[in-house]
Amino acid sequence: GKMVRVTLPGDVLQETLETGLKTNYGEGGYLQCKNVKFDDLSLNGTAIDPVKAYEVVLPEFVAKGYEANLEFLGEHYSGENEDVLKIGETMVNNDIRDIVIHHMLQLKNF
Repeated sequence: GKMVRVTLPGDVLQETLETGLKTNYGEGGYLQCKNVKFDDLSLNGTAIDPVKAYEVVLPEFVAKGYEANLEFLGEHYSGENEDVLKIGETMVNNDIRDIVIHHMLQLKNF
């Protein structure tokens, strides 16, 4: 599926992380994250500011609020997405499979 960029207020990001990493752990809707500290849900060691806006990338399915216990995200998704993404100098179809393949081809050890 497509990946989309969504702007979330800090309090909604906090709820998303708590739900996707703790509530849904071992169930559907478990999130894969980078640079998130799981015990206090900080980003790069910095606490999430509840009023700051954060840009996150999510599968469109999740952003629409279709994932278990993450229905509230649908209120923040504008419906905008791109069919093709520019990654570096390369144009890649906006499909998670194509994005992963592109990334793997960039790895020198692959």
